Amino acid sequence: MLMIASTAGQFLKKSGHKYLQEAGLTVLIGMIAGVCFKLMHVEFFFTSLTSHFSGIFVIVLLPPIIFESGYNMNKKYFLKNGGTVLMYSFLGTFIAVFSSAFMFWLAGEMHLAHKFTWQEAFAFGSLISATDPVSVLACFKEMDADVDLYANIFGESIFNDAIAIVMYNIVMTTAGTQDSFGEEMWIGVKQFLLIFIGSVFMGGIYALLIAFVLKRQSSYINDTSTLRGLTGRQKTLTVKNAVLTEISMMITSPLIAYFVAGGFSLSGIVSILINGMFLNYYAKPNISKPAS
Repeated sequence: MLMIASTAGQFLKKSGHKYLQEAGLTVLIGMIAGVCFKLMHVEFFFTSLTSHFSGIFVIVLLPPIIFESGYNMNKKYFLKNGGTVLMYSFLGTFIAVFSSAFMFWLAGEMHLAHKFTWQEAFAFGSLISATDPVSVLACFKEMDADVDLYANIFGESIFNDAIAIVMYNIVMTTAGTQDSFGEEMWIGVKQFLLIFIGSVFMGGIYALLIAFVLKRQSSYINDTSTLRGLTGRQKTLTVKNAVLTEISMMITSPLIAYFVAGGFSLSGIVSILINGMFLNYYAKPNISKPAS
């Protein structure tokens, strides 16, 4: 399916179609494939596959995606519009979650849909409130849109995923309690602040530690006395090992932050995102050109 979608996307770009983007074409291919598989009666196979794929996605596929978003973020325009991005991410996501949950709960109370508790309504609102404007950002790149507009939408799309996931986890953990609505809301706010601040700290501290180690290592390698007395082959091996060490540290740092944050019941998404941003800003200037 991925190969078909990728190939069809390349043909779509070459055709210069104005009204259908690659993301939309991928959705259409997925819908058609879903209908075909439904007619083939292979639900059991895909149910079993999905149960195994969810773990692979969370452990193997998701961390590199989030890390790449934070690491390759345009720092200049992101920091310039940081206040706007955070306002859209936090306030906008909160408004979307509360409004969606209220409408869902109200529809149940009016017998227009199945009746749910407010916890279930908030869980549903958290799930659908995080938007990912992939198609819009792809259009912006092709149109060479305003960089501030791109930074606002891109930054908001990154943070709202993490915020929505944190809010969903909070709702699910407080669903079994017998506290009042106000008490559960206060508990949720405290847990959200604790999880978010702890995740930011976890991602940032690992990145700063790696940046410090890489700076010491670069000064060690750049010191001419270190390679003095070595043969040409030994110098090459020493530099090669240093480059491999730099790459290994840059790869393992976000993974460690991600899994440690998850071990402490924090948000691995927020942690690995902040780790990527800090590594790009503090650690990247300290690594050698071959490693970068």
